[in-house]
Amino acid sequence: MFDEPWESRAFGIAVALHDAGVVDFETFRARLIEEIGAWQAEHDPAASGYRYYERWLAALERTLLDEKLVDPSQVEAARAVLQREWAHDHDRRAAGPREPDG
Repeated sequence: MFDEPWESRAFGIAVALHDAGVVDFETFRARLIEEIGAWQAEHDPAASGYRYYERWLAALERTLLDEKLVDPSQVEAARAVLQREWAHDHDRRAAGPREPDG
């Protein structure tokens, strides 16, 4: 169901916010549909690169911002941290497995 760990986290956050009564699911769903439509309008349907949970995360961010549940600076700070972690993780994977010491 999830290709990357962050996808399950994004899913879980949206569900938890809904369960806590913080985010209205229909509002979130409408934004998700808009995000998917916007991506499809900008890309060739035959092209690769579509990732459902990227659209999910974009819809979640938009919902949190539009409902003023988070400050834009908080989203940007979190995005910067995640991008650094993602780059670090991919740099490690590209280097291959490490040899044990000794």
